[in-house]
Amino acid sequence: MKQLNIAIVGAGLGGLTAAAALQSFGFKVKVYEQAEKLGEIGAGISLPPNSTRILEHLGLGEALAKFGNIPERTIVKHYKTGEVLLDRPRVGYLQKYGCNYYFTHRADVHDILAELVLKTDPGCVHVDHAVTDVVNKGDCVEFSFANGGSANADILIGCDGIHSVVRDRVFNPEPPVFTNQVAYRSLVRWDDLVGDPRVDLESIRDSAVMTVGPDHWMNLYPARRDDLINCVAMVKASKWEEEGWSNRANISEILHEYADFHAESRAVLGAIPNENSYKWGMFI
Repeated sequence: MKQLNIAIVGAGLGGLTAAAALQSFGFKVKVYEQAEKLGEIGAGISLPPNSTRILEHLGLGEALAKFGNIPERTIVKHYKTGEVLLDRPRVGYLQKYGCNYYFTHRADVHDILAELVLKTDPGCVHVDHAVTDVVNKGDCVEFSFANGGSANADILIGCDGIHSVVRDRVFNPEPPVFTNQVAYRSLVRWDDLVGDPRVDLESIRDSAVMTVGPDHWMNLYPARRDDLINCVAMVKASKWEEEGWSNRANISEILHEYADFHAESRAVLGAIPNENSYKWGMFI
C-alpha cells in the first residue's frame, strides 16, 4: 500500500501538534513554515484539560508539568475601586476531567512540540517556505512557495493561522469581520513589580485576576511562574484602521485607555516593556 504523502502548512502550535499526532501513528509528514527559523514569540496561553489531554497523549505531560502553572483561583475586581467582586477556587480539574488546566507561555509549549517532532524526523520541518498558492490536481494537491519552489502532497493540512492561504484557496471564505474589540497584549516581568505596594503579586502567582469596567477589561495570569505575567487588556473600538491585525502599541496609549482604572491595574500596565506591547484587532 502506498505511503501517504502528508504536508502541513504552518509550524505553530497547531501545525506541530498535527505533525506529532500523525507521526505517533507512523505517518511521515513534511511541515512548511514561512518564518526563516523555527520559533514562537507570542505571549501567555491557557491550556484547558481538553488541550492538555492531547499533549499528554503525545507523551508531553511530564514536560508540560515542569513549566505549566496550575491556576488555583479566579479573582474578579472592580475597575475603579479594586474591590474583589468574585474569588472562586479553580480546583478539581484533574479529578473531574482527568487532566490539569495550565497557564503557560506559548513559546514553552512550542519548544516541547518542536523537540518531539524533530526527534522523530529531524528533516521534516522546512523553514522559509511561505505558501502562496494551492491547487487541487485531483490526484494530489500542488502548492507553491514565495521562494520560487513548489511541492505536492496527497493530503495538505492548513495550520497557517488567521491569514491562511490554504483556507482561502480551498473555501474562498468571507472576509473577516471586526468585532469592535481591540486587545492590548504583553508580558510583564515579575521582578519589575516586586516591592510595588500597589500590586498584589501573591494573587497573580497562582490565579487569573480579571478587572472589569465599562467597555474595558483586563486579565492577568502567570506565563512563567515568578518570571513573566501575561497581560491582556481589552478595549471597545468602533473601527480598526491599523495596517494588519497586530501592531506595536505605545504604553502611553494603553495608560490613557485605562486612566480610570485603579492603581494596581495602572501599575501593571505601566510596567509593560515598550518592546513587548502589541495591539490586536479582534476579527471573526
